[in-house]
Amino acid sequence: MHLCWFKYRIPRHAFILWLAIKGRLRTMDRLHDRERPRICTLCSLEDETHEHLFFNCRFSHEVWAWITTKHKTPWPNYRWPDLIQWGAVTHKSKSLFSSLVARLTLAASVYGIWMERNQRVFKATYRSARRIAEEAHELLRTYLLGLNLQEAIQDNWFIP
Repeated sequence: MHLCWFKYRIPRHAFILWLAIKGRLRTMDRLHDRERPRICTLCSLEDETHEHLFFNCRFSHEVWAWITTKHKTPWPNYRWPDLIQWGAVTHKSKSLFSSLVARLTLAASVYGIWMERNQRVFKATYRSARRIAEEAHELLRTYLLGLNLQEAIQDNWFIP
């Protein structure tokens, strides 16, 4: 699947995205521990499922809203499987810089949300949605500038 596995991917982001697409992350609904609550650790409003965690959760929605606006890469508000299908069709171009940014943005967002969820579950540390999005943005900005792609230098969101 080219949303995960492409030339300029960030391997740890690609791997977590791949697991999320396959529905194989150990979200609360997949755990067989009856003693642990299934409630989302990010918003505390609904049961934690892949679909909820990455796109229906209020916290995740804030991450997505900020980072997709900043990167000028709009992703529609679809159900998780439909969004992945839309992204696979829309961002299949290997040569367009905008497709590269969109795929990296998806992977970085999913990775950041998953890491924040794990920090909350296992270490009881909390960061804001804005902080997660800003960290993902800065990581991608630095990463793309390091690739020395001419489009990255010319694109206005990479200029400090």
